[in-house]
Amino acid sequence: MIVGIFLRYFKVYSGNNYIPLSSGDNFCGVIGNNGIGKSSILEALDCVFNNKDWNLNIGFKKASSVTSEPHIIPVYLIEREGFPEEFKEQASELTQLSLAFNERSSGANITPTTRYIHSCFVSHIDKLKRNLNLDDYYLIPIGMSKSGVTTLSILNSKLLAQIMNIDIGDESHVDNTLVIERYSGLNQYLRGKYQYIYIPKDIDPESFTNLETTEIQKLMGESLEDVIKDKIQDKTIDMINDGLFEFIESVGSELVDYSYKMSGSRQFKLKRKDVYNLIIDAFFKVRKLNKKNGTNWIEIAALSSGEKQKAIIDIAYGFLTNHNKNGKNLIIAIDEPESSLHMSACFEQFDKLYKIAKNCKQVIFTSHWYGYLPTIESGCTTSILEVDGDHRFELLDLDGYREEIKHKVKGAKVKLPFDIRLKSINDLIQSIISSTISEPCYNWLICEGTTEKRYLSYYLNNLVKDNRLRIVPVGGASEVKKIYKHLEASHEDFKRDMKGKVYLLSDTDAEIVTYETISSEKLMCKRLINHNSSISSQLVEMSSTKVSPATEIEHCLNGEVFIETLRSFEGSYTYISPLLEGKKAEGNESSYLSLNLTPKDNVLFEKFFNEDGMKFNFANAYLRNPKLQELPMPAWISEINHFFTS
Repeated sequence: MIVGIFLRYFKVYSGNNYIPLSSGDNFCGVIGNNGIGKSSILEALDCVFNNKDWNLNIGFKKASSVTSEPHIIPVYLIEREGFPEEFKEQASELTQLSLAFNERSSGANITPTTRYIHSCFVSHIDKLKRNLNLDDYYLIPIGMSKSGVTTLSILNSKLLAQIMNIDIGDESHVDNTLVIERYSGLNQYLRGKYQYIYIPKDIDPESFTNLETTEIQKLMGESLEDVIKDKIQDKTIDMINDGLFEFIESVGSELVDYSYKMSGSRQFKLKRKDVYNLIIDAFFKVRKLNKKNGTNWIEIAALSSGEKQKAIIDIAYGFLTNHNKNGKNLIIAIDEPESSLHMSACFEQFDKLYKIAKNCKQVIFTSHWYGYLPTIESGCTTSILEVDGDHRFELLDLDGYREEIKHKVKGAKVKLPFDIRLKSINDLIQSIISSTISEPCYNWLICEGTTEKRYLSYYLNNLVKDNRLRIVPVGGASEVKKIYKHLEASHEDFKRDMKGKVYLLSDTDAEIVTYETISSEKLMCKRLINHNSSISSQLVEMSSTKVSPATEIEHCLNGEVFIETLRSFEGSYTYISPLLEGKKAEGNESSYLSLNLTPKDNVLFEKFFNEDGMKFNFANAYLRNPKLQELPMPAWISEINHFFTS
């Protein structure tokens, strides 16, 4: 995938710029003000992979044509396994160059402008080193100049000369003819390896969604020619030719001294390509995408702007999940997927976009809707700012973006956009409120983390399918509180119009978050706790005096299935054996009561679930147990279910 890009004199980007796009995840957003250069990144990649025309920066005309030729240089992150043998040596050299590059190794004079580019690239590589085991990957910065030749931007340096084992004397970079000779084959391979689909904001959805377009065929994972070839065998085309020639010959015999012939001595037959083109023109081009509306069908041209935008994402999702057998080399770039959508539909649009990312190599998108920031489980977002006329870039990991923003705000010389935290919550709140008063309405269940979402999605699957329930993890009890307070402030104004409902659920942490909540039929906020000797976990008010023991969702599951699942991990984690000695669940006991944890046991319990990735792996194992289909859902989940269905 593409983890970063060097841009020089392309659209709004004057001079040289380095833009980080990912720290290892394939769901990559780009945010910033209008005109800041978000879509320029997607267009630049379109030039690299699809040979589109370059849109040069106006400052290029004033610059020296010798020293400042525009270039676009993606930085590729590619698994070493399966990489072509013929390019491994070059890929290793450029990976070494990327990992070791710094100001001292460049060999060039460092100015305030170039210092930022260097530091931006180096800090990005450091982040990749923290997030990934780069021994498993090649990290390849390589691209092209406006004239079409291979180039490496600022990475063509003294360090490159050392890696290539050549003497460049007092020069600060390797002669580009040597770079071209050494790396052009690798560059061509990488440009051909990926299929890149760019969906600009002003695209014509009617034209884009036609089956004969290159983009749709990339989404399908096969061309229409492949489809036709599968349906019409060569022998069928031979039969058509034989029949047609037979007809021509019979006409000639009837006219005696006349016959229908082509100029020249050869009488061409219909080729496979001719037949395919005829079928595409006569069969496929006359068919337009239609959307079902009750018992009727509506052509995409007749849909609203928002519905058209939604249709593009729906089509991409449908093809990638149900038709395309292998999207591993497909990169989809979308400019403002929320464009023209009603606020109530934004969350669903980004949720589907996130699912698309799971079925292709990478999704890169620009956006002005920040509501996805607190809700997406994992991904990256690049924030673009302008400081004294220069571009500045901040790459955020979405799984810990709150902490990262706090850290950057505390120590950064460049201030992050003032609204990145506030706007992300406000956009989500607006989507929640507007979707609960729209028709048809949505229901929302806000929880702390992705593990809670997995369990709740399983037990409340019917509500997700039939009652338009959306389960959203927001990253902790303090975030749940923040969202509740925003909703509470708006509730009085909208409660008469609300058709959908919102439930906010928190754990009971050791450092408990308590606050007063209102009593409402449409807005509920509760805390999960195991209290006294109750057989089942309970939902209590956030201000309840029941504050111990600390309770997480793993304490509140079906005891019988929980113990069985825990035993399945005993072979690899022998230290949990004391938790299981003589333990057996009765009836619908909670996992907490079934285990009857002592303080010593609780230390082992926490150690086990704090193992890297354990909560996720345990949830998967628990939810695979066939007994769950026979057992009633835990009482506290039944209570949540009743809130939405009553």
